[in-house]
Amino acid sequence: MRLAITQPNFLPWLGYFELLDYVDVWVSLDNVQLSRGSFVLRNRVRRPEGAVEWVSVSIPKKLPLLSSIKDAPISDNGWQGRIVRKLESYYKNAPFRERFGDEVAELLTSNTNAPGLAALNETIIHEISSWLGIEYEFHRASDLEASLQGSPQDKVFSLIRHFDADVYCNFASGVDAGLYDPVAFARKGVSLERQAYVHPSYSQHGGGFEPYLSVVDLLFETGEQALQIIQSGRQWEKPSARVLEGST
Repeated sequence: MRLAITQPNFLPWLGYFELLDYVDVWVSLDNVQLSRGSFVLRNRVRRPEGAVEWVSVSIPKKLPLLSSIKDAPISDNGWQGRIVRKLESYYKNAPFRERFGDEVAELLTSNTNAPGLAALNETIIHEISSWLGIEYEFHRASDLEASLQGSPQDKVFSLIRHFDADVYCNFASGVDAGLYDPVAFARKGVSLERQAYVHPSYSQHGGGFEPYLSVVDLLFETGEQALQIIQSGRQWEKPSARVLEGST
């Protein structure tokens, strides 16, 4: 069984959905500290002339120190409508704007009463996954472990023990940063796999191509071909084991 544990990002990019399509179980890492500069709060879309612009969830400027993703409230200041209007303007000439425009608008504006940031993003991810035809078993980290302690690897191990997983799948950034050690995973009977996603290109109205955008760009530009395009970039690898200090 393949398991992924990731923070619930806002309108994620293609590689995020490739990960969800690849694994059997996704655990939303909702009970870790929120970082205001992270993709949990924002993502990128494309203007018709090719420039890239951020769209963001609005949360209160003042939050309690060390607030978790699940405990961060969503502001009631009309931010959803502002994003919808931007998408309507930027993608009005996109080939599949009519097919997905209303669905995306409804997804953003119908969740104004979400209990928190994590719940909002999880709902968005679930719904877009269903449009794409991606299925996975879902759990929240906060339901499995009320409090996670230690290093990122320690937190992952605390969650892995709840599942009969033999493969743990993670984004390249986490593995490349040295947060996880294949030897430590092997000792627990779990293989570590690193996403080595090769971002596919696709036609974007107005010409040119800008990668690493929110999946809404792909939906508006490619329609029903979106999942096939996402899967075309699939590449996973097992990182080389480095011997832990004191190990034999």
